[in-house]
Order: sequence, then C-alpha cells, then structure tokens
Amino acid sequence: MAGSIRTGLTRSEGMKFGLTVGLAFGILGGVGFWRGHLVLPVILGTLGAILLVAGLVIPGHLGPAHRAWMAMAHAISRVTNPIFMSIMYVLVITPTGLLMRLLGRQPLRHREGADGFWHGRENQPRSDLNQQF
Repeated sequence: MAGSIRTGLTRSEGMKFGLTVGLAFGILGGVGFWRGHLVLPVILGTLGAILLVAGLVIPGHLGPAHRAWMAMAHAISRVTNPIFMSIMYVLVITPTGLLMRLLGRQPLRHREGADGFWHGRENQPRSDLNQQF
C-alpha cells in the first residue's frame, strides 16, 4: 500500500491535506497548552501553522509530506487493525455466536426438508436474451 501512494498532489488535494492536518495539529497543540504542557504544544502548534500556511500558499508541493503521512498511517494500521479485529472477534462475534447456539438458533443450517433452500422451477424454453426485461 505504501508503494501505491501517488507522488504528486493536485492543488485542491494539497490544500485539503495541509488545512486538515494543520488544523488537527493546531487543535492538539491547543489542548496540550490548555492542560498545562509547554513543549509539546509549541511543537504541534508550529507544525500545524507550517502545514496551514503551506496548504494555502504551496498546496501542490505537499506531496512528500503527504507521502510520509500516509506511510506512517499505513504502518500504524498494520499494527492496530489486527489488534482491533481480534478484540472485536473475542468481545462481539464469539459471544453472539455462543448466545445464538444456547438459544438454539443456527442460521447456517438448511431448513428441515428434502429440498432445503432449493426452489422449484417450471420447465420453460431457454431465453435467447433478446427481451431481457
């Protein structure tokens, strides 16, 4: 996936990336300052300001920053997705399946009967696909 990230950005894509990520960094810096931290808000605020200005002034040149951001996001997702999906499986899917079994519901079983889910069809001549509807 990281190899499939495009190198260039259009002006609107660069502006969208710069403004969105810059605003997010600015908000995180503001929250950090509000909580009494000093160093991290300055770093996040500076990054946010740089991305906001770059998104407005040179949005087409944010390709390398976008590529690095997406590569980092891909690396994080390779770790968090298996963890999240395992938690969902253990906490949601497995208990639901066990509860359904305890209540006697088995949705993958065919209905009792000789035909199961098969529906009978009358013998008709095959269509030549000239009048489909």
